[in-house]
Amino acid sequence: MVLGASEDHRTHPKEMGEIFSHQGEKTHPTLPTKGHRLLQLHWKEGGVEVQFDTAVDPKEMHLSKIVEPDKNRFRYILDIANSSSTSQALVSSANHKIRLSPYKQKMVRMVIEYHEAMVIQPRIEGGNVYIDLALPSQGVPFSPITPQPLVDPTPPSAIPAPIPVVAQTDSIVTSLAIDPSSVPLPANGEGVVEEKKAKIIVIDPGHGGKDNGAIGNGVIEKEIVLQLGLQLSQQLQALGYTVYMTRSDDTFIELKSRTQLANDKLADLFVSIHANSIPKTSDSLAVHGIETYYLSPGRSERAKGVAAFENAAAISEMGEFGKMSFLNVLNSEKILASHKLAIDIQRGVVTSLQKHYTNIKNNGAREAPFWVLVGAQMPAILLETGYISHPEESSHLMDPAYQRVIVEGMVEGVVHYFANNP
Repeated sequence: MVLGASEDHRTHPKEMGEIFSHQGEKTHPTLPTKGHRLLQLHWKEGGVEVQFDTAVDPKEMHLSKIVEPDKNRFRYILDIANSSSTSQALVSSANHKIRLSPYKQKMVRMVIEYHEAMVIQPRIEGGNVYIDLALPSQGVPFSPITPQPLVDPTPPSAIPAPIPVVAQTDSIVTSLAIDPSSVPLPANGEGVVEEKKAKIIVIDPGHGGKDNGAIGNGVIEKEIVLQLGLQLSQQLQALGYTVYMTRSDDTFIELKSRTQLANDKLADLFVSIHANSIPKTSDSLAVHGIETYYLSPGRSERAKGVAAFENAAAISEMGEFGKMSFLNVLNSEKILASHKLAIDIQRGVVTSLQKHYTNIKNNGAREAPFWVLVGAQMPAILLETGYISHPEESSHLMDPAYQRVIVEGMVEGVVHYFANNP
């Protein structure tokens, strides 16, 4: 993506869905003033460990479960009060499914799903929360695996390494156990995970094939955005979403075919991923940052400049029909929904990056006339993940750890959007 040189820089076991809570607790304990920020969710010694930047108190944990034996589904719900996180997910070879995401204000919720009953025993180890999952009786060996995308898997070189976390040396072990004899929750339904229909998301890594996109500082846009798209697909699927990609390799896809796929799949969201640039004749240090666009005629010269480059691959095929299609889809309801999605994605990515890196610039959610978004019959946005023309930002975009944080932010944005727009 290249901007113009002139721009502005502005139980009963037979009863389905019966719910249990440890010791029938109704309310969460009084919270200390300082909160815990999630550092990492990862497999450890036959279980899963949740690492925070400060020690968790056992009194801040609340455990419950949902039993659906007719569906062979058992969900164990651990709420950790006074904490914050981005959304993450894990899957094991024994098919444990673990989802962790923000729940209520200053609270993180972990949901562990399995096909048979387990005895879940969260405990505190060095201030972190550890849960032993090597307990089911099926005899399936426990082994962590990485969930695969619906398209070609990410090349090993593109899989980001975890951000290093300093281990705590002290060890305080406290257990919270829950088993089928637990007391049922009261009728207010605390701890219930709401059932929602599976959402469908189409991810569109920009450019591809003969269309390299922006190039600068040794970075090629089409390669970076494909890596990000594959990782995003992987993370969203692990959270239970159905995901399709417009391309999973170095293939050129016409712009109109990208949203057509989303329409054919009856997608709930369309997310196009790109990287930005300014002309080589401009000051490479002058412009940087993250920005998210939604479809609109575009009011600023900056937005028009950004869109002009992205639209270049399709201009030759855009006649009067294309222009009329563009005008026809610009209804206020779609613009509003896309604007909300753009705000959530932008906030998620920027907030996630600012937790780990300095000099992260928030260029906001903007309107622009992107042809790739034309015709999408669902909320659709285009994320510019940074400027390839900027030396520091281009270096970041090639870094697997930086990519991982961008993806975490995109996931957070999607989860937040659906939470407020079910």
